[in-house]
Amino acid sequence: MQQLYRSLLIVFFVSCYAVNGYSQNPADTAAPASSIDPELLNIFNAKVPKKYTIGGIKITGNRYYDEALVVSISGMAVGDEVVIPGGDNFAKAINNLWKQNLFNNIELYITKLDGSVIYVEFNVQERPRLSKVIFNGIRKGEQDDLEGKIGIAKSQVITENRRRTAVENIKKFYFDKGYQEVNVNVLESIDGTAAGLSILTFTINKGRKVRIGNITFVGNTVPENKLKKQLKGTKEMSHFTLSPDTTQSVYGKKS
Repeated sequence: MQQLYRSLLIVFFVSCYAVNGYSQNPADTAAPASSIDPELLNIFNAKVPKKYTIGGIKITGNRYYDEALVVSISGMAVGDEVVIPGGDNFAKAINNLWKQNLFNNIELYITKLDGSVIYVEFNVQERPRLSKVIFNGIRKGEQDDLEGKIGIAKSQVITENRRRTAVENIKKFYFDKGYQEVNVNVLESIDGTAAGLSILTFTINKGRKVRIGNITFVGNTVPENKLKKQLKGTKEMSHFTLSPDTTQSVYGKKS
């Protein structure tokens, strides 16, 4: 029985990682050359593709996700045949995992070669989960209202899409209240109380509230006071002037 060695599987993964928006540096993760089994290296240096059977699949680095679940998502199974070099089984497995938005990093290793049987290992880094939300720049009452409307809850995985959704929901919340120039910055920081948890801090600058100075109805046959009554929540600011308004609207006659 040959000694176990770990060899980083790098065939066609450079392009796979680039497409999905992240990269790996094999030199940082591969075992020193002196400790790598020459037979494992020869798998990738072979000029003629060869079929291998997967004899075992191991998952490392997972905290919240069950090993069987990760293997199932990858689409790879013990007994599958793979072709090395030239096959795309491993690239598809990594893509299947990456598309779930559950992991920040995925590495695939061949850890053992026994004749034509190979053993593989997925080393994954799970995305952090939300431990709490902090709002800066707004009142306590507004914080309570916002917490249930941002679209992400405690213990959920923090993804870029959920961050964007939270920002958009905050802007909409204040837009409906008359703030049309809301600026929201979001900062993600590690929660030191437990591994795999992060805090999202939203700093909100509401800007100036838009107020309606005057409401004018043109061409209507319904009494103006009745129309205004239908615009519930739309308040017209009171005016105080010593001179009559001589401006002319493009919609009506000169007052």
